[in-house]
Amino acid sequence: MTPDVISTLVTIGLAFTGYLFTYLHGRSVARRESQLERVNAQLRNLYGPLFALLNQSNDIWKAFTENFWPAHGQSAYFVEGQTTDAEKSVWRVWMKTVFMPLNDKIEAVIVENADLIVGEEFPQVFKECLAHIAAYRPVIDQWAAGDFSSHTSYCNWPGDRLYSDVEKQYHQLRRTQIRLIRGLRMNTQD
Repeated sequence: MTPDVISTLVTIGLAFTGYLFTYLHGRSVARRESQLERVNAQLRNLYGPLFALLNQSNDIWKAFTENFWPAHGQSAYFVEGQTTDAEKSVWRVWMKTVFMPLNDKIEAVIVENADLIVGEEFPQVFKECLAHIAAYRPVIDQWAAGDFSSHTSYCNWPGDRLYSDVEKQYHQLRRTQIRLIRGLRMNTQD
């Protein structure tokens, strides 16, 4: 082989290696950008708003229990024969004006952004949350009609499990977001 042929082959090899590196690097950056776009959407539209709403809900619940929980030391707000009419009335006001509007926002965030849920399955705790909210609507409708025979949803609120699941996903997504942003910054500085 002549020096010109060797030089040409080396040039072609270097050009191909450069092209291959650029192609693979571009593909890696595009994959990270796509992942970051999804994580951003999950945080912006589902887990961020849901985490904020659940924090608000917890704070409001705490304020309610500190100010209006029945004084007779019961573990549940409604105990047959112990909850007074005045306590029931307070409950109805808070449920209609504070808790249910907040529940409606929680429901909307979950339903409208279900495609952003982490994992392949719709979480059981989300199902329980949505069932609780839906099952409260007929109770509130009964109140509007003057029927105060029921005061609670027919499905329990998942409470701490819902909060801890959303909090966990929120923080995991934030860590992933930060990692992806750092990785993209490093790639653009190359």
